[in-house]
Amino acid sequence: PLGARTGSALQGVVDASLMPQFVLALLSLKMGLITFWNLMIGVATVSSIIVTEDGTECASRGSVLLRIVTNTTIVVLASAGVKSWIETDVRRKIDQIMLTSERSAARALLGTVCDVIVELDSAMTIIDEAPQLSHLLLFEGRSLKGQQLQTFMPDNDDCERYTQAMHNASPDMPAQALHTRMRDAD
Repeated sequence: PLGARTGSALQGVVDASLMPQFVLALLSLKMGLITFWNLMIGVATVSSIIVTEDGTECASRGSVLLRIVTNTTIVVLASAGVKSWIETDVRRKIDQIMLTSERSAARALLGTVCDVIVELDSAMTIIDEAPQLSHLLLFEGRSLKGQQLQTFMPDNDDCERYTQAMHNASPDMPAQALHTRMRDAD
């Protein structure tokens, strides 16, 4: 009875070490290091199994080893999942920053040669307030957000050329210059 109680207490200690093992694993996220230290904990635990005066072990080495291997596996798998999630999140943030930088560079470059720069969404409507275009077309103070650009083109040929250019746009060439006549507020 004493051995059984001590054995279950030892198993509880091994199970209770799962959370600190996981927390320590999160500090490194290097699988080799995590596995090494979890196995060292296992060796230390197995070597500390108490043998009673009559020669019986307080806990079965096999059950303790099984729990240690289970704990190590859980910690390694959970750490790998967290590492993957962190890498994916960081990659997404880097991609977002790169896209913002590219958009900003394209705007700055186009700003040097174009009178007006307008960004459109996939439905070919104006994304932002477009104050430069509003000012150019004498719509002072009026937001052009959500408007289609071709509504300001009086010539059908210009509308058709614009629509064709937008449909032929590719991800390799996200910014295009378009010369057209526009109808103002008057």
